[in-house]
Amino acid sequence: MLEITELRKTFRARRNAPERDVVAIDNLSVTVGQGDFFTLLGPSGCGKTTTLRAVAGLELPDSGEIRVGGRVLHSTAQKVFLRAN
Repeated sequence: MLEITELRKTFRARRNAPERDVVAIDNLSVTVGQGDFFTLLGPSGCGKTTTLRAVAGLELPDSGEIRVGGRVLHSTAQKVFLRAN
């Protein structure tokens, strides 16, 4: 089972853009049961790839929690971030 709770990820805007953060994932919460088929669908720039990269341990989310099979892969509150090997 995959559990994502209140996941948030921002990126710093490009050099030529005004100084502000770009929100890639804004408090995403979703649970995918074992054996379920799940699809992320949305327009370009809505956070699909960033979400998958966070689950894989390739992106460090700003906040939230990711669990797979009950194991914590990322938790801001518990200060856990399991990187991809």
